[in-house]
Amino acid sequence: MSKSRTGDGGVIHRVVIMTDGRSDKSPGFAEDWRGAVHETPIFGVTFGDADKSQLDRLADLTRSRVFDGGKNLNDAFRAARGYN
Repeated sequence: MSKSRTGDGGVIHRVVIMTDGRSDKSPGFAEDWRGAVHETPIFGVTFGDADKSQLDRLADLTRSRVFDGGKNLNDAFRAARGYN
């Protein structure tokens, strides 16, 4: 989990996940997430043979977005960490 400071001294929490492949499509996470109140966005960073559509669904569920790390993984990770 990543934390950033806001101008008023508060902390912004976010989770950044990185993947180079495809999940097994186990449904448990999405069902559990929908059943709870969360304010923490989960940002995805793709590289390799990642299935962006799976990360897009996660981004929609958590009100976040997906960053393409195919050309420059460091830049994509920095963008995800700094996104508000």
